[in-house]
Amino acid sequence: MKKVSIGKFTQKKLENLPLLKPGEDKVAYLGGDERILAVPNLKRTPIVVAMNYSGERYYKTVGNLRDNTWKELEKRSYDFIGKIVNEKFETRSTITVNEFLNDVVLPYSTKHHKDSKGFEQRLNPFVAAHGDDYVSNITKLHIVTLLNGLSDGRASATLARYLAACSKFMSLAIEHEIIEKNPCLGIKKPKESPRIKRFLSKAEIPAFIEAVFRDSNPIHALCLLLSLMTGLRQGNVRSIELSWFSAEFAVLHIPDSKSGRPISHPLSPVAIDVVKLALAYSDGVFLFPSRIPRNFMSKPSKCIARIRCYVQEKTGVTAHFHAHILRKTFATNQLLVTGDLNLVRESLGHADMKTTLIYAFNQNDKLLDANTKTGEAMLGGRALTSFMKQPEEG
Repeated sequence: MKKVSIGKFTQKKLENLPLLKPGEDKVAYLGGDERILAVPNLKRTPIVVAMNYSGERYYKTVGNLRDNTWKELEKRSYDFIGKIVNEKFETRSTITVNEFLNDVVLPYSTKHHKDSKGFEQRLNPFVAAHGDDYVSNITKLHIVTLLNGLSDGRASATLARYLAACSKFMSLAIEHEIIEKNPCLGIKKPKESPRIKRFLSKAEIPAFIEAVFRDSNPIHALCLLLSLMTGLRQGNVRSIELSWFSAEFAVLHIPDSKSGRPISHPLSPVAIDVVKLALAYSDGVFLFPSRIPRNFMSKPSKCIARIRCYVQEKTGVTAHFHAHILRKTFATNQLLVTGDLNLVRESLGHADMKTTLIYAFNQNDKLLDANTKTGEAMLGGRALTSFMKQPEEG
């Protein structure tokens, strides 16, 4: 975190400090006392005491400028410092769950998570229950009680996501030396329900592609089509940057994936055609940009719902499907075309085998051929442009 000295703090000077923008690194502003910091986040400017004393690290948010005056926050800061210096401070840290959420967790999520809003939503029940509690006082029993209270009407997979969010919160607390052990460790992960074997049928695929070219939101629709034609995860496709492509869009190099490893995905001619169509909507940084500057598009939930309705009306197949089914559809068709399960694993970027990266490098030509045949198979012998709605004559 960068530190900038702005001289003696005043009410006006602190109120004029710029708030943090999404994706930016935090800046800590120093006043006359370097132990007292102003650290703007996305919504407010907290005043923080951060100091070392007798070999211990102390960190406390005493309040923020939106709810308190600088005079009051200065008094709180020196009260806290006085307790430490006079050895009246009993615990290592008195930062609350709410304070740590706003000062550390949410800025971290905005910078590092593709779905930061989803992560924040999964933390909401935990914060609602323990927002005013000290992070250092949260125990395994608190987390288990929370999950038990959330179990009614929720799938086990959803509960597992709530647990994962709490665990990440506590892992960040360890990194900031607020706690020493993650209370989520040892809690049994809820069992996920059996996976439904669902993929788009031969009749649904062309209807899906037709719906893409008829949709009112071409950015979201083309993003879904590229997912279908590559088998890549939605999060990876949504966040594609133009710099990730090799010359002529032959290969897409994804620097980070769910497995934590980079992915090099050879693009079939069909996938390249989709990329070139999407370029018309690019902001010069992201292939699928958001309306918010310097961000990639949000989840295409409404778009997939519109496309699903079109497919159901066109084919009569009413079975529900969501965006991840596109990845399964690609995998199913590639297995049908190649008969090579290991090749499918490579294409999907799975990290189940230790030799995956070596195998993908040696088999790049075969992988490209497989991706090409898969795309052609899903088009059913038609050109991609044949699905576009043609202007009526006259």
